[in-house]
Amino acid sequence: MARVADVTSAFHPLTDGAATATRLAGDVQTGSLNQSQHLEGIARQIDRMRQATEKAAAGAQDDAKSGEELAGQAASLREIVDALAGIVGARPADGPVEARAFDPANCHT
Repeated sequence: MARVADVTSAFHPLTDGAATATRLAGDVQTGSLNQSQHLEGIARQIDRMRQATEKAAAGAQDDAKSGEELAGQAASLREIVDALAGIVGARPADGPVEARAFDPANCHT
Protein backbone atom coordinates (compact mmCIF):
# COMPACT_ATOMS: atom_id res chain seq x y z
CA MET A 1 0.00 0.00 0.00
CA ALA A 2 2.91 2.33 0.63
CA ARG A 3 3.97 2.06 -2.97
CA VAL A 4 0.52 3.10 -4.16
CA ALA A 5 0.69 6.11 -1.86
CA ASP A 6 4.15 6.96 -3.21
CA VAL A 7 2.93 6.70 -6.82
CA THR A 8 -0.16 8.74 -6.02
CA SER A 9 1.85 11.47 -4.36
CA ALA A 10 4.25 11.46 -7.32
CA PHE A 11 1.34 12.10 -9.70
CA HIS A 12 -0.05 15.07 -7.71
CA PRO A 13 2.45 17.58 -9.13
CA LEU A 14 1.69 16.30 -12.64
CA THR A 15 -2.06 16.60 -12.20
CA ASP A 16 -1.65 20.02 -10.58
CA GLY A 17 0.53 21.12 -13.52
CA ALA A 18 -2.01 19.78 -16.01
CA ALA A 19 -4.80 21.67 -14.22
CA THR A 20 -2.72 24.87 -14.30
CA ALA A 21 -1.97 24.38 -18.01
CA THR A 22 -5.68 23.80 -18.71
CA ARG A 23 -6.61 26.96 -16.81
CA LEU A 24 -3.96 28.99 -18.63
CA ALA A 25 -5.10 27.61 -21.99
CA GLY A 26 -8.65 28.68 -21.11
CA ASP A 27 -7.38 32.16 -20.21
CA VAL A 28 -5.56 32.40 -23.55
CA GLN A 29 -8.68 31.25 -25.37
CA THR A 30 -10.82 33.85 -23.56
CA GLY A 31 -8.26 36.56 -24.30
CA SER A 32 -8.12 35.56 -27.97
CA LEU A 33 -11.91 35.64 -28.22
CA ASN A 34 -12.02 39.12 -26.64
CA GLN A 35 -9.28 40.33 -28.96
CA SER A 36 -11.12 38.92 -31.98
CA GLN A 37 -14.34 40.68 -30.95
CA HIS A 38 -12.50 43.98 -30.49
CA LEU A 39 -10.82 43.63 -33.87
CA GLU A 40 -14.21 42.98 -35.48
CA GLY A 41 -15.51 46.17 -33.85
CA ILE A 42 -12.52 48.12 -35.15
CA ALA A 43 -13.10 46.70 -38.64
CA ARG A 44 -16.76 47.82 -38.50
CA GLN A 45 -15.74 51.32 -37.44
CA ILE A 46 -13.15 51.52 -40.23
CA ASP A 47 -15.83 50.45 -42.72
CA ARG A 48 -18.15 53.18 -41.42
CA MET A 49 -15.36 55.75 -41.82
CA ARG A 50 -14.75 54.50 -45.37
CA GLN A 51 -18.44 54.85 -46.19
CA ALA A 52 -18.55 58.37 -44.72
CA THR A 53 -15.43 59.33 -46.68
CA GLU A 54 -16.93 58.00 -49.91
CA LYS A 55 -20.17 59.86 -49.24
CA ALA A 56 -18.29 63.10 -48.52
CA ALA A 57 -16.21 62.68 -51.69
CA ALA A 58 -19.34 62.11 -53.75
CA GLY A 59 -20.91 65.21 -52.20
CA ALA A 60 -17.80 67.25 -53.00
CA GLN A 61 -17.93 66.06 -56.61
CA ASP A 62 -21.61 67.02 -56.82
CA ASP A 63 -20.83 70.44 -55.33
CA ALA A 64 -18.02 70.99 -57.82
CA LYS A 65 -20.27 70.01 -60.71
CA SER A 66 -23.01 72.33 -59.43
CA GLY A 67 -20.47 75.14 -59.12
CA GLU A 68 -19.36 74.62 -62.71
CA GLU A 69 -22.98 74.64 -63.90
CA LEU A 70 -23.71 77.82 -61.94
CA ALA A 71 -20.60 79.49 -63.39
CA GLY A 72 -21.78 78.58 -66.88
CA GLN A 73 -25.27 79.91 -66.16
CA ALA A 74 -23.80 83.13 -64.73
CA ALA A 75 -21.73 83.60 -67.89
CA SER A 76 -24.82 83.06 -70.03
CA LEU A 77 -26.81 85.54 -67.96
CA ARG A 78 -23.96 88.06 -68.22
CA GLU A 79 -24.11 87.75 -72.03
CA ILE A 80 -27.89 88.28 -71.97
CA VAL A 81 -27.58 91.31 -69.67
CA ASP A 82 -24.83 92.77 -71.87
CA ALA A 83 -26.96 92.25 -74.98
CA LEU A 84 -30.02 93.82 -73.37
CA ALA A 85 -27.98 96.72 -72.07
CA GLY A 86 -26.61 97.27 -75.55
CA ILE A 87 -30.14 97.26 -76.99
CA VAL A 88 -31.47 99.83 -74.53
CA GLY A 89 -28.30 101.92 -74.60
CA ALA A 90 -27.48 101.47 -70.93
CA ARG A 91 -23.76 101.31 -71.59
CA PRO A 92 -21.27 101.71 -74.35
CA ALA A 93 -21.12 98.60 -76.52
CA ASP A 94 -17.63 97.70 -75.32
CA GLY A 95 -17.97 98.53 -71.59
CA PRO A 96 -19.23 96.45 -68.70
CA VAL A 97 -22.66 96.82 -67.19
CA GLU A 98 -22.52 98.17 -63.66
CA ALA A 99 -24.50 96.34 -61.05
CA ARG A 100 -27.02 98.57 -59.30
CA ALA A 101 -29.68 97.90 -56.72
CA PHE A 102 -33.21 97.72 -58.10
CA ASP A 103 -35.15 100.91 -57.44
CA PRO A 104 -38.83 100.77 -58.49
CA ALA A 105 -38.98 104.59 -58.47
CA ASN A 106 -36.69 104.58 -61.52
CA CYS A 107 -39.07 102.36 -63.51
CA HIS A 108 -41.29 104.15 -65.97
CA THR A 109 -44.27 102.37 -67.46
